[in-house]
Amino acid sequence: MSLIFIDYTCDLVYDNIGNKPIGGSEYQFYNLIFHISKLKNVICYNKIKNECIVNNIHYKNVKELNNQVLNSNDIIVIQRLIPEIKTLQLFKNNITYIWIHDYDFKSVFFQFQKLTNNNDVQNYLKYIVYNNNFSFIFNSEFTQKYYNVNFSLSNMNINLNRQSIIYNILYEDLFTKQINKHINKKTIVYASGWNKGIQKIIEIFEYILTQDSTFKLVLMSPGYEYKNYENYILYLKDKFKDNLIIYGPVNKDTYCKIVENSGCVLAPSFPETFGCVFAEAYYLGTPVICDVKSGAVKEIIGNDNIVNYNNNFEVYNKIISIINLDKKIELNKKFLLDYNLNIWKKLLNL
Repeated sequence: MSLIFIDYTCDLVYDNIGNKPIGGSEYQFYNLIFHISKLKNVICYNKIKNECIVNNIHYKNVKELNNQVLNSNDIIVIQRLIPEIKTLQLFKNNITYIWIHDYDFKSVFFQFQKLTNNNDVQNYLKYIVYNNNFSFIFNSEFTQKYYNVNFSLSNMNINLNRQSIIYNILYEDLFTKQINKHINKKTIVYASGWNKGIQKIIEIFEYILTQDSTFKLVLMSPGYEYKNYENYILYLKDKFKDNLIIYGPVNKDTYCKIVENSGCVLAPSFPETFGCVFAEAYYLGTPVICDVKSGAVKEIIGNDNIVNYNNNFEVYNKIISIINLDKKIELNKKFLLDYNLNIWKKLLNL
């Protein structure tokens, strides 16, 4: 039995991911296959140019996927983007997991499809929905609900026994906690993709400064969108001067120190399907505030710190109450490696 993991998004191998900022989904994918490869050899198809074997993982270019000779007991895991139907047909006799991370039903299902009419769309979805070998892994309850709603809009339903929820994993060994913290409670951090609504964060911060000019905002970035904001960065630096610190993409150690020493982390006003930044903040002991529209973030932080980002006064008061309360923050163990790896092992027959 072979374990075959498929990623259409990048050309990385596991050894590369610690050296560069990458998207949360890719971070999850390559960390997972590394840990799975300790138990069994893995074949990973991605956009890599040169075939290679690293840490029991055989990396191949995804264009070679159609040449893969499958045994009936091989298990397939498809990351994020679902391939065209001629590729899916290769897996019709195999247990195949479609691992969903994204809040974009059309992009996930139709990125590679050349469908000309609604009938083509329906037939493509039916092929997936009514093939019992295909199952779905969602990274949160929020994601599961969103995709089930979209299937129901097409008058289709996937049996619950073909659905699993596996939260994105917090890999503890990659996060070093400081022994002596130097927390500045009036430092606010935003470390999500800027394309998820950086303007709303800036709007909130402008209001905060009208109430207390000693607050500082620290901006980081996962990296995949940062280069698109060069002019905006110049504008922000000129506008906020010393009240604003922009790091952009940083390595993991620097990231941890910044988050750990801050008063709180702001989530974007965006329907997050999980929110790795916020699980990481909780693991590091830093509170998180999110918007009513922040999706699955509440599954990590609970309901206490959810506010309406359209009410700047409410957001400011929540920040003040958090930094004055000094409550101990801990991440639930259901987001850690051992808990979730056991779920993966059961699904993959390991």
